[in-house]
Amino acid sequence: MKKHGHCATYKVSPTYRSWQMMHRRCAGYTPVHKRLYVDRNITVCARWALFENFLEDMGERPNGHTLDRIDGDGHYKPANCHWATHEQQMQNTSQNVNLILKGETKCVAEWAKVLGIPKHRIHARLKRGYAVEEALSTGVFHHRSGRKP
Repeated sequence: MKKHGHCATYKVSPTYRSWQMMHRRCAGYTPVHKRLYVDRNITVCARWALFENFLEDMGERPNGHTLDRIDGDGHYKPANCHWATHEQQMQNTSQNVNLILKGETKCVAEWAKVLGIPKHRIHARLKRGYAVEEALSTGVFHHRSGRKP
């Protein structure tokens, strides 16, 4: 067992597992990770080569959280990482569509939750060419024509 107590022979802590997976993604052990991280030159800072430093900077991984990079194109380093819920992670992906309404920017999932409109409806409205204000309105739309009554 290492001195930090997070890596026993058959029992690894969630925090240690996150640290391991961060390094594996950047080393490109699998084709998917290679394409996503290595080819994009995403690296782990030198300080985090040691688990003890990672633990000191990030603290214990909270239940229900995983390691997330704030800037998805940025490196793994203290200023760019935090523990995030699955929902937060999904809102911080490059595949998200961010919409601005009245000076406020949110992804489609956030707008759907706030406005009570299904995500698929917002996406469908945008695909049909609706302006953001119309796509995010709660008005009734005809199903076939895609237009307001």
